[in-house]
Amino acid sequence: IQINKMNNVLLLSCSLQVDCQGYPRNFCTLELQRMCGSDGQTYSNKCFFCNAFVKSRGRLSLIRYGPCYGAASV
Repeated sequence: IQINKMNNVLLLSCSLQVDCQGYPRNFCTLELQRMCGSDGQTYSNKCFFCNAFVKSRGRLSLIRYGPCYGAASV
């Protein structure tokens, strides 16, 4: 967890870890376990998130478990 104070506003950020070993995969199941990526996209489940993580060469990170607010789903 990182804590920063800027202009009297406290900013909290934390890095969530996801094990993406064994990805990318050619097919993903359709169960919903939504994950919000740092790109603002909501991924349907770990498989879709990890495929995108590998494609981004590790630049994508997990912001939160659950949907991103106001974002489209992948």
